[in-house]
Amino acid sequence: NQLTGVSVQSSENNINGNEIANSIIDGVSLTTGAENNKIGVSSPNDIFGNAGYGISVVNANSNDVSNNMIAQNSSGGVLISNSTIDFSMNTITENSNVGIFLEAANHNILSDNDISLNSGNGIIINGNGNHISENRINNNDLAGILVGSGINNSILTNSIFENSGLGIQLTGSANDEQE
Repeated sequence: NQLTGVSVQSSENNINGNEIANSIIDGVSLTTGAENNKIGVSSPNDIFGNAGYGISVVNANSNDVSNNMIAQNSSGGVLISNSTIDFSMNTITENSNVGIFLEAANHNILSDNDISLNSGNGIIINGNGNHISENRINNNDLAGILVGSGINNSILTNSIFENSGLGIQLTGSANDEQE
């Protein structure tokens, strides 16, 4: 692919059953105007080998990303920035850097994902009110979950094991008001 494998800036699209690989930037990019899209919900996408993130969601709300294989991407598996998303039943593995990065991202749901073998943290949270539950987070090169900043993030009933760093690491202001 030339730049981004799939770029979405509109609403109510379904992206299912694709192999999205070897893009110069991101595999799938959801940006301003991308709302109520379904990525992999009815048929999984294989998103791998991209120079940026496997999936990048920036300034895009109310999207559903489920059942995808997100692997071996250079910037990381998934970036969610200033967006809300329902992210479930995905496999995020063998990415450079982070598995999932929530950057200034509030009120996201990450559930029932397999997050393993990433060369950084499994999940980084910089945001408020995110719900992280029932994920399997293991064998990442740093912490399983790093909460860098934010309040009222719920980290519940996850299986977090064999990460090189802490299972859950709270830093700076992230030590206040977590559930």
